[in-house]
Amino acid sequence: MSNIKNDDKKEIRKLLNISKEKEEVSLGLSLKTTEKYMLVALFYACGMSMDIIAILFGVCKTTIHNWLYSLCSIKMEQLLLSKIKYWSGKICVDEKWVRINGVWNYILSAVDQVTGFPLLIEVHPTIDTNSWGVFFKKFKVIYGKPNLIISDGSKSLKAGKTLIFPKVCHQLCNFHKYRNLSKRIFQYCKNDPQLKRYLVLAKGIFCNKSVSARKYAGKKLCELGCSKIKKYVNTHILGDWRKLSKGLTSNAVERFNRKLNKVI
Repeated sequence: MSNIKNDDKKEIRKLLNISKEKEEVSLGLSLKTTEKYMLVALFYACGMSMDIIAILFGVCKTTIHNWLYSLCSIKMEQLLLSKIKYWSGKICVDEKWVRINGVWNYILSAVDQVTGFPLLIEVHPTIDTNSWGVFFKKFKVIYGKPNLIISDGSKSLKAGKTLIFPKVCHQLCNFHKYRNLSKRIFQYCKNDPQLKRYLVLAKGIFCNKSVSARKYAGKKLCELGCSKIKKYVNTHILGDWRKLSKGLTSNAVERFNRKLNKVI
């Protein structure tokens, strides 16, 4: 820290809550190159600015920027996979549409439903049964067979899952179904005097405590709602009831997708 300004030193001590005598122990880390780069990436991912990280490591901001991007040349996938000792057996899977070098691609992700830790990430130019089949096959090679898969209602995802994991329990995300149903109720029944009643029943399908109460709300909505709502509920909710009975969501992978938004 000899080449750092005194004011900056005080700021570092204040942030890290260390005394002057301990600063060399806390900041004078002797790290291997890969470990140093990963520590920088961790600080940055946790929201620390490049300016503060540069002060901590005694380098300029451009150097920190270069260290972050140099991680791309390291086999990070193998490094991360080697660190995963345990996983819950329950995974949330989803795709995200992103533009890479001016070309639209899909990022397919599998995230541990319990810990929220990403287990597998792949980029595909298209999204179809083959893409999901390749994705699930690679997952099977690395981790084996999961106990539970949670996803949205994508038909290509369902087909790919059936090819590789035909007997694995598959649950649909309650949040996605509730959002889609509410959207259709507003679309088809916005001038209906019973609109509020429809919305209460829609919420009951996914939020009532007992399975029987949730199913009753679905059947009641079919009785009261218009023909388009009745058709949607019968086909996409009551028709998929076994995949909604556990009341689960794919929030873990949705949170991970939001993190992807920040770095792309």
